[in-house]
Amino acid sequence: MTAGLALALSAPLFAQESEPDPPSEAPQEATTETQPDAAPEQAPDLGETDEPEYRLEDSDERRKLWFYVGVYGWVSAIEGDVYELGRKFEIDISMEEVLDYLDRALFVYTEAHYGRFFAAFQGSFVELSDDESGRLLDVDVDIEQEIFELRFGYEVYRQTLGSGSETRAGWPRELVFDVFAGTRYTSLDVTVDTRILDAGTLEVDLDGDTWDVIIGARVKADLSDRLFLIVSGDVGGFGIDGGSEFSWQAQGAFGYRLAHYAELLLGYRAIGTDTVSGSPRKGIDWVQHGLYIGFGFRF
Repeated sequence: MTAGLALALSAPLFAQESEPDPPSEAPQEATTETQPDAAPEQAPDLGETDEPEYRLEDSDERRKLWFYVGVYGWVSAIEGDVYELGRKFEIDISMEEVLDYLDRALFVYTEAHYGRFFAAFQGSFVELSDDESGRLLDVDVDIEQEIFELRFGYEVYRQTLGSGSETRAGWPRELVFDVFAGTRYTSLDVTVDTRILDAGTLEVDLDGDTWDVIIGARVKADLSDRLFLIVSGDVGGFGIDGGSEFSWQAQGAFGYRLAHYAELLLGYRAIGTDTVSGSPRKGIDWVQHGLYIGFGFRF
């Protein structure tokens, strides 16, 4: 072992004795050794400059918490029947009349996302009043309605459309399918005061609150880098625990992204409620439907 160690230590000495001109060869070996070292240092730099700054996996909202807040105006026609003490009163108010009879209105929509899960809240308040007078008939109608929805959903499917590269709006084109379940609270106060000449006065005051279990689904699809489509619907009620006999909702909207965090919506929404039951019959069976326009903010 000591002989081998001595041989290893003496190897450079033997090389110096066998090679007469080591000084002239040393600079050439040094230059050839430095050239391979410089090439690997430049290769990563070239590779990094070729990589795009935008990466879908880094911007995918499934990996982070984000919120959405929207405000909108809904001009809805009201069609249906009100039953009280076995009597039936028909209500037919067009969208143009709603604008004339509207006293107050407020609409808001919020969402919170984390991973594939989301929670959403939607609230609306509308107050209408109408007074129609004729030679033989005088009718006053006052309607106050509140609708609040709370949903909990899950993103079942998501697919990136196109190449998945960064768009002008800073948002990848996608197709998303969600399912959700929750509850819808409806508070409706309808007052009808009818005065018929020489026949007296008939007053109807129907005040009802219902809690409905709802289940539904939603599809969101990007048609371009800025234009997108949303379609959703739900059903509920089923007479569960004093709720509506049946309740449903459907809506669709086109959206336009002003920026990564702001968008405009134009859509159509319809919601139906049937609470008629008992003998004599009592409750409401009507549909609200109409256009809505809104503005959403994402952060």
